[in-house]
Amino acid sequence: MVRRLFAITSLMATTALAAQDTTIYKRKLLTPQLYWDYGKTATLWTNFEKKTEIGAGVLLFERIDLSAEYGLATLNPRNAFENIDYTAKGSYFRLGIGYLASIDPRNKLGLEARYAFANYQDSGDIVYATTSGYNTDYLRNFSREDFEATWTEINLVSQRYLTLIKSTPEHWANRLLSIGLKIRYRMLISSSKTETIPPIYAIPGYGRAESNNLTALNFFIRATL
Repeated sequence: MVRRLFAITSLMATTALAAQDTTIYKRKLLTPQLYWDYGKTATLWTNFEKKTEIGAGVLLFERIDLSAEYGLATLNPRNAFENIDYTAKGSYFRLGIGYLASIDPRNKLGLEARYAFANYQDSGDIVYATTSGYNTDYLRNFSREDFEATWTEINLVSQRYLTLIKSTPEHWANRLLSIGLKIRYRMLISSSKTETIPPIYAIPGYGRAESNNLTALNFFIRATL
């Protein structure tokens, strides 16, 4: 997995750095940006996870991206444990830097590095089933707080500007909104542990707590101010 990610990263980095910037727009020194992960917001209508994520930052010379992202998540993974209804919820924050290269006037490719940390808690119901048939099942609740986790990310970014005014390609509005996707490769640095049963299963913003490396795909819309 690491070798494959390194090969993809190297290919995209070479392509991005070698691309000729043919845009007809005047390059800005500093461009404020707002970010919304609409893919996570769509989970609010599911019954096993609810996520939302927004961000803000500045783009220097329309290439160097300095940004921060904030998210909230409630995770209720199905079949996380046998006989346990498990829920983890909390918030996370990411800080990072990226580089975006123009492939053509509408499309960009980039690489990002992120440092992230999360504060969260978990809870659930444990069902102890009886085998005699004479007694009802025993239910025990648990609730644990003050968990923390940190990790780093290497992200591949593909971004495309929306053409809002087709009759005038150079119009400023055609640089206002863009949509894109991110392929995230996450590497866990540290996470809280517990000696009680069950172990921590999920980390908001990261994923499964037992995995030291994870990949994720995000869809976003970005407003350039």
